[in-house]
Amino acid sequence: MGADPRVVGEVFDGTTLRDAAVDPRPTDFLPPTNAGLEGEAGNPHGPNVVSPEIHAVEGNRPVLAGLVSSDPAVQEAAETAHLAEWNSTAGTITSWAASTAYEVGDRVTIADGTILTAAVAGTSGTVEPTGPGTDGTVTWA
Repeated sequence: MGADPRVVGEVFDGTTLRDAAVDPRPTDFLPPTNAGLEGEAGNPHGPNVVSPEIHAVEGNRPVLAGLVSSDPAVQEAAETAHLAEWNSTAGTITSWAASTAYEVGDRVTIADGTILTAAVAGTSGTVEPTGPGTDGTVTWA
């Protein structure tokens, strides 16, 4: 295993921002899982550090591009229509199954209703996952 990619010294390029996957803090809302762990387990560029996403429980979803309406009802209607269109063309969502081969982009629901999307293809394990992360050889986002 090579050097830890988080150790780069002082490099400044653009605006100073803090990446919660590299420098997690107790006040972070929904911080990435495994962020800040030593070694490969906490590598923010590796498969073990997973962000819980903007809405945290609904899996990967599209972002509606364009101007944001000043009327919340208009914006909500536009986003709801955009999501409905995306869901109708994004493929089938199935229930998670043990020891099953999944391809990148496959979507499953787990017991609590969370929708997970396969970010790395592989075969599921024998115990249903409780959220994003590694399951067998599949990585769910």
